[in-house]
Amino acid sequence: MSIEDGERKDELQELEDNPEHNKILQEESLKYLKEKESQWFYSEYSGEVDDEGYLLDKNGSKTGFLPSHCIGAGGYAEVVRATQERIGQ
Repeated sequence: MSIEDGERKDELQELEDNPEHNKILQEESLKYLKEKESQWFYSEYSGEVDDEGYLLDKNGSKTGFLPSHCIGAGGYAEVVRATQERIGQ
């Protein structure tokens, strides 16, 4: 592991330790899905979440999936960057 990799890992740990992290991560994930994966996303989900943050299917039933669970690696990196920006890192 390079020094740069270690620094990146520390930054991600700081992000995860922030109490607002998960809430913002889920908001940014939902935004990403609606804007960049909309065709697939709306074919599977209603676009809404329940009071615990889980996606609702097209019938309005809880799926057990958080928005961040539905994003691939490339999209996830983008969502993490947006989350970091909102938290101020």
